Amino acid sequence: MSDRADGRNTVLAVDDEPDLLESIVRILEGERLRVVTTSDPEEVLELVERESPAVVLTDFRMPRKNGMDLLKEMVERFPGMPVVMISAYATGDGVVESVKQGAFDYLIKPFSCDELVVTVNRALEYARLRRENARLSTQAREERFRNAFCGSSPEMVRCVGLVAKVAASSANVLITGERGVGKELAARTIHCYGARAQGPFRMVNCETLADAPVDETAGECATWNGLFEVSEGGTIYLARIERLSPPLQAKLVSRIWQSRPSVPSRNALPAGVRVIASTLPDPEGEVKAGSLSPSLLRTLDVVRISMPPLRSRARDIGPLCDFFLRQADARTGGAPASLDPEVAPALMEYAWPGNVRELKSAVENALAASGGTCVRLADFPPEIRRPSGIGVLSYKDARKRWLDQFEKRYLEELLAENNANISKASEQAGMARMSLYRMMRRVGFDQNGLRHVIEQERRKSGPNGGK
Repeated sequence: MSDRADGRNTVLAVDDEPDLLESIVRILEGERLRVVTTSDPEEVLELVERESPAVVLTDFRMPRKNGMDLLKEMVERFPGMPVVMISAYATGDGVVESVKQGAFDYLIKPFSCDELVVTVNRALEYARLRRENARLSTQAREERFRNAFCGSSPEMVRCVGLVAKVAASSANVLITGERGVGKELAARTIHCYGARAQGPFRMVNCETLADAPVDETAGECATWNGLFEVSEGGTIYLARIERLSPPLQAKLVSRIWQSRPSVPSRNALPAGVRVIASTLPDPEGEVKAGSLSPSLLRTLDVVRISMPPLRSRARDIGPLCDFFLRQADARTGGAPASLDPEVAPALMEYAWPGNVRELKSAVENALAASGGTCVRLADFPPEIRRPSGIGVLSYKDARKRWLDQFEKRYLEELLAENNANISKASEQAGMARMSLYRMMRRVGFDQNGLRHVIEQERRKSGPNGGK
């Protein structure tokens, strides 16, 4: 669909001369453009909000508000929108100066039809290129966001979706989870993809402040006041807030209420400070134990994000291993190392008490032991490659792990047997097609993966595919 067909062909014309507006409408509508007009410059901002024009044409001299005043408002409220000035003189009334102040171009009365059409088309092309650049920038941003978290397990998909929603707001956030699950990564992602991305991100490890008096150093600042002042327009991340002393928690509650976030303007940092805090999985238990102030929990717990432990999303271990190997290769500049197929299934049997942080360390150490070509199970320490079994898990986690493994293996064989034909496979399995699709999504299986499985089966069977 072209820009002209999808509503991005509107021009707003502003002039106190009705005859000129009528001429502009006639000429531009002949070019299949939509034209909105007004003789009142006081209506312009409201019309821009309502009509979303791609280009604004405005007379320089008008009663009550001149073109320069209107231009300043447009630059403030709608930065990047092309504004074309119309004037009876090329010099002397500041129309040239308006271009220096942000106007896209100007037209001198009387202008020809061709001059108007060429100038407006140039402005429309400029607006189109800005939209395209914004679209590509958004695509790249979303891709970087997706790459920040690895895994397709339902637990992680829900978590990432909540992180994305929270990033677009200004609410304070409480992130809960075991050590090593990625709470800091979630906090940094919320900051980087929110309105405060251009502001500072300051992390305070509250464990280091556990026994500090109220007036001792907090991060780089002497007091909470100092910390919040240098973080204005940005984000403070407080890790392990339950480790703060009661006096520090009390002062923190007061300081947070003084720095409530506000909605940013189009070209300025937001006011106030956003606070993201993290604690272990059971903050209510910390309150009962007296480690966490109820008022601090209420203040921070506007939105809660619960990061899942790695053992509850074991299917993500393979993608995480691949991601850590790519990271290591990027740092060293070496050739990409591969992961032996037997590694991921074996690592899924380990409980990973240190979660993703422990997995990353294990993969990097295994890569070093492997010589940098192919990482095999033997490159991991014995306690990881030969775990004690599912007895270290809760019944619920153990049952889920075995069920996931059973469903994935069943799907592999079922669809390999039916050459990835969903209709035949669902008929053989005695279930509806949609039920089969849901099972595939649940275990992170797509048809590209199925074809890979089928190709592997064919190679095992020899050049004739076993026939």
